[in-house]
Amino acid sequence: MPVSIISIDGNVLNFQATATYFATYDLPTLQTNLSAALQAFKAAFPFNGDFYTGQLMDYIVNNVPGMIDFYVYNTTIDTVPFGGSVNLSAGYFNYISTILTNITYTAV
Repeated sequence: MPVSIISIDGNVLNFQATATYFATYDLPTLQTNLSAALQAFKAAFPFNGDFYTGQLMDYIVNNVPGMIDFYVYNTTIDTVPFGGSVNLSAGYFNYISTILTNITYTAV
């Protein structure tokens, strides 16, 4: 029996964020680690799962050395604003290509 697989583009996640980190950490290294953690979070995201902003924030704080807080706000999925959580109609997501430019860094 033939099987047809239909794939649709992932939902596009966009947000702004404030990354608070220990000033003793090298910012370029922290930024590299943050970028890697964002990709790891996306790769581990369960297909057809609901996206929770709090889970992303917790993941970044727990997986990026030197990160004290990662506050995400102004979240959108496919340009539609949401707060807290959202069901992904595609079953998975991709970050907007400019996501790393939406992060403000604060050393303490």
